[in-house]
Amino acid sequence: MSAGPKSPTLAELPKLPESLAKSVKESHDLKHVETAEKQYIPRPMDVAAEKVDPVLKEAIISHDSSCLKHTNTVEKNVLPSHDDVKREKIEDEMKAGIKQFNPESLRSVSTEEKIVLPSPEDIAREKVPGLITTFNSEKLNHVEPMVKSTLPDANGKLETVFKYEHLLEFARENLKSLAASFDHGGLKHVEPVIKTNVEGELLLCSVTSQKECITCTT
Repeated sequence: MSAGPKSPTLAELPKLPESLAKSVKESHDLKHVETAEKQYIPRPMDVAAEKVDPVLKEAIISHDSSCLKHTNTVEKNVLPSHDDVKREKIEDEMKAGIKQFNPESLRSVSTEEKIVLPSPEDIAREKVPGLITTFNSEKLNHVEPMVKSTLPDANGKLETVFKYEHLLEFARENLKSLAASFDHGGLKHVEPVIKTNVEGELLLCSVTSQKECITCTT
């Protein structure tokens, strides 16, 4: 038989570190403190509740049961309504129909799997990324780019100025054609009157009457 466990000797016991053992042995100057016991006074609600409980218990114990009135117990059976009976009947018929159902009366139907083919637009849309990567740029025709802007060109003119001059040229040519084809037969003859003002400027007046005239400075 094996011997029981031996208790360690005093030398084998673990020792405290020297610093901790020294601080334990040294005396510490502690301050004396008086213990203050605080007693919590119950609230008025707690005092009232404590008074009610004994009074209620004494009233229950000392209650005279002979002053109670005798009452006969009436058992009432609530009959189900017409809707409740109808609902229970439908549920019973449904459960019985499920239990007695003959699966052989069902028709055999073959499963038809429909595969929706993509439209030509969808196929063309899917081919676009591949066509972009494999596109041969040598098939393209060389085109000189035409840059149109309102910024000044090499001659220092704007495109809007060219358009404005083109309109002026068109109006000038149209005015010349109208002047050439104008009928002078409907005009009235007017004698020109030349007057000189105080400053010596020459004024050309077209006399329309004896009292009024239209002046234009030259």
